[in-house]
Amino acid sequence: MDTKRTSLSCSTVAVTLVGAAAFVACSNSGTSANQTNIFEHLRARSDSVSRAPNGLYRTVREAMPDIEYDLDGRDLRASELFVAGTIASVEAARSFRWEFLDDVEQRIEVGNDDPSRQVTTYHFVVAVDGFTAAPTVEAPTKQIVVGLAVSSGRGTPTAEVESLVGLRVALVLIHSSVFDYDPGVWGVLQDGEFLGVVSPEGRITYPALMPDDPLLSDSALTVTKLFGEPERRIIRVVAGDTPGAFIRID
Repeated sequence: MDTKRTSLSCSTVAVTLVGAAAFVACSNSGTSANQTNIFEHLRARSDSVSRAPNGLYRTVREAMPDIEYDLDGRDLRASELFVAGTIASVEAARSFRWEFLDDVEQRIEVGNDDPSRQVTTYHFVVAVDGFTAAPTVEAPTKQIVVGLAVSSGRGTPTAEVESLVGLRVALVLIHSSVFDYDPGVWGVLQDGEFLGVVSPEGRITYPALMPDDPLLSDSALTVTKLFGEPERRIIRVVAGDTPGAFIRID
């Protein structure tokens, strides 16, 4: 199935690419201390929550929504949407704690100032410059809402979260159960680790991933590469021994 794509645009000078999307290197300042703190938090949270890629993708490129995984004729994708844009605003959304009721662990919503809260979600409005979408995903509008979950053990990291406003980003997105209270909110793959930062030259870094992470083994992660012509790759997989795990046979 064809993958939906659109070119990027910005008010500054665009570099038009033959057979690829246009990209504008809108300027970013360097990563601040507050930004570094929030990326380190996302890395730690992902380590404990959703780090394993379950045998599908081995690199960032293979997690893009234009890569198809064939499971006995079923079309699987590691992600649903890849967006480049700028974080325009952020707000605290919901807070939760977990407790056992009748031997079943349940998520309980509490106030954002409740001392019993364990996680607070933040909603970011992202102004979209360009996207690649899986065939079943509706093309995004000029803005989308992306959620991040921050553990409350960090207190109330308002300055850290707000420091991301104005950042030019490249996001690998899915619909996450963390934000099931609002189907319009996208989640970032691997619980936030696939929040990429775009440099003025168009290079994408993923600060929440360790520098030696095998997922970063692509020779060059740039907007021009990730928004280039679709690879149209089909990777065959079979179901693994545990639910949600896969074994590649390519």
